[in-house]
Order: sequence, then structure tokens, then C-alpha cells
Amino acid sequence: VFTPPLTTAHSVRTLTHEQAAEDRRVKLAGVVTFARGGKHDLWVQDETGGIRVTPTADAGGLRPGDRVEVAGATDAGGFSPGVT
Repeated sequence: VFTPPLTTAHSVRTLTHEQAAEDRRVKLAGVVTFARGGKHDLWVQDETGGIRVTPTADAGGLRPGDRVEVAGATDAGGFSPGVT
């Protein structure tokens, strides 16, 4: 069964812990608001809110203000759903 990807930060953040753990597909665009280079230190904001993104190795040069497209899957996270 084809399930379209989640396309907003809000749609990811409103998932329950169990739903986020199902690795649902995500594809969204936004602006980097925080980037420190650590494993979980990347936050992206779209028109609906902010979301934690686990960065790939290619994300090392991202800085706040950069426009990005995020493609990945949901993860339950420690305190709120995010994208890996």
C-alpha cells in the first residue's frame, strides 16, 4: 500500500510515539534554524513549525538560514518525533 510522505514539520510532530517509530516517509522543505554538527544537532523550520533532523554526513556545512529539502523517515526520538 502506497502511503504518501509526510510533508510538514507539524505532521511529523503530531504523531504518537508509536506512529513515529513506524519509520514513516518524510519529505519537507524548510530553513535550518540550528546546526551544531553533532548527531542530533540540526533543526529545520517550515511554515508549520520546527523539527529535529538527524543529519547525514553531507550536512556538515549547513548553517542557520540555509534552505534545505529533507527526505527521510520518522523516528520516535527521546522527547518528540523527528526525522532521520
